[in-house]
Amino acid sequence: MKDGVIQTLEWTKGIEFSHRDLFDQRARQLHKFKDRDGLEKIGGYYRHAGNFTLVVTPKAGHMVPASQTYASKSYVYDLIHRGKLTCFGYECQSFSEQQCEYMRYCNGHGTCGEETYGQCECHEGWHGADCSAEVYEVSDIDYEF
Repeated sequence: MKDGVIQTLEWTKGIEFSHRDLFDQRARQLHKFKDRDGLEKIGGYYRHAGNFTLVVTPKAGHMVPASQTYASKSYVYDLIHRGKLTCFGYECQSFSEQQCEYMRYCNGHGTCGEETYGQCECHEGWHGADCSAEVYEVSDIDYEF
C-alpha cells in the first residue's frame, strides 16, 4: 500500500479529462507565496492543464489547510482571482533544472532535464533517484563455507 504523495500521484493517473495528454507532458511548477511576515516561501509544486490542477504541498499531511494555512490561502486566492496558480501574479518557473542540480545531474550516469521532468533516467548499469548506485550482476559464484 502506498500513502501520501505517491498514492495521490498514482491515483491521478486514472483520472480522465480533456487535456490529459498535455497535463502528463507538463513539468511541475513551483508555487511561491508570501507568509504573514511578507517573506517569500515555496508552498509546493503543481501541474495544470485545461480545467485540472494538481497541487502537492510537502510536509502538510492530509490537512493542508490546517498545517500550511498561508500556502492554502495563496492557492485558493490564485484559483479564484486568476483562474490558475501563479507566483505573486506571474507564471512560476519550472523547477526541473533545480531538481536536476539537486540530483547532481544523475552523477554522470543518466539524463535529467525538462524532458524528464527533473527526474533522472539512469543509463544501463546504474539505478537510484540520482543514478549513484551501480547495478551488479548476480552470478553463479560458488562459495565455500
